[in-house]
Amino acid sequence: MRKVLDHCPETNIKDSNGLAPIHQAALDRQADAIDVLLEFKAEVDVMASDNYYRHTPLIMATINQDLVSIQSLLEGGADVDCEATGHSCTALQHASTPEVIGAILQYYPNVDFADSDGDTALQNRTAEAEPNLSAIKKLVNARADVNTVSDDGCYTPLMRLANNAHGWPAMEYLISKGADIHWSTFQDGTVLHRACYRGDVQMVKHLHAAGAKADIGVGGFIGSPLQAACLCLTVEHDDLEIIDYLITEAKADVNQVCGLFGSALSAACLRESPDALKLLLGHGAAADFADQVGRSPIQLAAVTLFDSFQHLLNVGCDVHATDKTGRTVLQWAAQSGDVKIVELILSYPNTAVDQEDKDGWTALCWAARGMSSDERIVEVKSPDTQADIVELLLERGARKSLSVRGDASQIWSPLQIAVFHNSGEKVMKLLAVDEPTSPGPSPSPSLTPSSSPKSERAGLDRAISSSETGHRHGDEICESCLALMIGTKYACKSCPGFNLCFKCYFHREWIHDPLHEFEECGPTFDEPEVTEDDGSETGGSEISIEVPGV
Repeated sequence: MRKVLDHCPETNIKDSNGLAPIHQAALDRQADAIDVLLEFKAEVDVMASDNYYRHTPLIMATINQDLVSIQSLLEGGADVDCEATGHSCTALQHASTPEVIGAILQYYPNVDFADSDGDTALQNRTAEAEPNLSAIKKLVNARADVNTVSDDGCYTPLMRLANNAHGWPAMEYLISKGADIHWSTFQDGTVLHRACYRGDVQMVKHLHAAGAKADIGVGGFIGSPLQAACLCLTVEHDDLEIIDYLITEAKADVNQVCGLFGSALSAACLRESPDALKLLLGHGAAADFADQVGRSPIQLAAVTLFDSFQHLLNVGCDVHATDKTGRTVLQWAAQSGDVKIVELILSYPNTAVDQEDKDGWTALCWAARGMSSDERIVEVKSPDTQADIVELLLERGARKSLSVRGDASQIWSPLQIAVFHNSGEKVMKLLAVDEPTSPGPSPSPSLTPSSSPKSERAGLDRAISSSETGHRHGDEICESCLALMIGTKYACKSCPGFNLCFKCYFHREWIHDPLHEFEECGPTFDEPEVTEDDGSETGGSEISIEVPGV
């Protein structure tokens, strides 16, 4: 190499990939070549092309954990804090072994430098599948901030470790060095919440022994540690052990009020087994509690699991309870995909099949919308089971010829609700009627808060004019009715992850903090597909079914 460089000493020419010779030497773990290139005045901090994230040779060698090349580059004058602009990272953030970290620390890097995601070297080391405690200790002993928070506001080093079954030894060390065991977020709570949600019995016990409080509640999905255990998706017996431990040993309040579902019992109603529900009732959980939306445990059980629903009836829960939107237990069950629950409710005296909620929706309207689909908790059932519910309601006299408020200032029949939510051909055929939809009364203007967006203020003065399907926002759900988010979405500007559907949004001042503002998020309808040959609209934006009353 020296002979070549003697005749052609240009060491910084880049190849077609945007790499200088010193980059290639670092990638190939050629420390001797690096020494020679530096001897011939190669630029030690030259950045690679965008395809290589603008990495410097030192960062490349560090990614390889190539200690010899790292030492050659640092001794040759490499800037230990040189920032690769592609991801705004430095070498230390890629150092994963204690030896490499130690070598870089000898040159006094900024140990708390954060990359474009807001992650420091310590954040990165605690996010590894198998956290290296020795590497973490190296960084902490160099005075890395043990409570640094990622840019998205979701993670500290301790919180990252709480998501890892192998995280406790490093967690214990960080706690001993001042890591805040009670740091929390709106959605994920504290590290104890995370351990409960993952069903990690041993970590829960370790955290309690380390002083973690079991009564810290947050406003998001996960609520309290006890609720987090109830919402856990792991092995059932682990969840039950955690629930019992939190109540008996950590002295968690079984009736603590917080979170999206309000109570642990309500959260337990969303499980695919009644065992947690029975355990909580045995510890004194209140069965008649209603959350901020006015949902009682029996309503949540009605949309989830027959056995849980039956047990709550057996302990005296009200089968005719309504929430703040006027939605009945029958209307909740109408989206369960379980015809047995609907049959049981209809067997009770004074159950009106066409009882209306505050928007005039009946159980048939809710059934036409499709199944509730909180995929964070329950397994999605076959759409055919929802058709069985529609058929049963019709057999019991449910009216299909009625008009209710829909999305985008429209007036819908049950059939039009099914079309908008793409609830399946079987459901749509059951809801088809021969006679025109009766005009019916328009919903009361008093239901629309004065702060409604323009689309609401325009009034509910036009019927649906086509068989368009609503836009589905991925797997997001309405945090009030638990239906899939189809159509216009309204996102709370103050509560991350709290979204309401077009229907529940009208009641936002009753079911959420009235001071919170919402952002309207479209589109309402699926965009039509356009063919390349003639520009005609095709595809899934419309359903080929006659819509009566149009």
